[in-house]
Amino acid sequence: MTGIEWSPESDQVTEAMYLALANIGHIVKGKQADIEKADGTINYSYRYATLGDTLAEVKRVCRLNDLVVTQPAGMVTNEHGDYLTVAVTLLHKSGQWVTFGPMMCKIGADPQKAGGALTFLRRYTLTTVFAIPTDDDDAHEMACFFGEDFELVAAIPETEVAAARAACPVDLTVVGDVTDGGVTMDGETLPDRGFTHGT
Repeated sequence: MTGIEWSPESDQVTEAMYLALANIGHIVKGKQADIEKADGTINYSYRYATLGDTLAEVKRVCRLNDLVVTQPAGMVTNEHGDYLTVAVTLLHKSGQWVTFGPMMCKIGADPQKAGGALTFLRRYTLTTVFAIPTDDDDAHEMACFFGEDFELVAAIPETEVAAARAACPVDLTVVGDVTDGGVTMDGETLPDRGFTHGT
């Protein structure tokens, strides 16, 4: 998420937000996703909290502290394509407010993928703002199958890595090796799902 904006006066919204963050409850990850292999058998499963479960807990602590949460959505278009954006705004009964965001996700022309991206962004902006922890299964899913244009990934021959590091104005980190056997993690071959970014 990029940036935080505050209303000109912010003492009351700051205190209310502090209390909301201090009292956010555990969100049960009640849904299970089963990721299949090409042959239809289950490769692995992970549990997650739905947007509805996350939003219900956020609204509960906001209500107790005179806050209302909104999630304005928008669209940004640049030379790289169309991006869906979602911010989080907390409105206090005093009229004070704070806005976090937005978080962005590249989308294509498929409305179903755009809807999925909107749900994803709404859930993850809330978990970010309210410091709701994600477990290892979420981290695994994000690392393996959620991709975006935030980082540049390149395949460089091993003998050229030192030269690439010397020529590059930013740090380069080796994250894996290109092999003939597909993508693996911890010795297990990952399913060929690509990345979730709507293109």
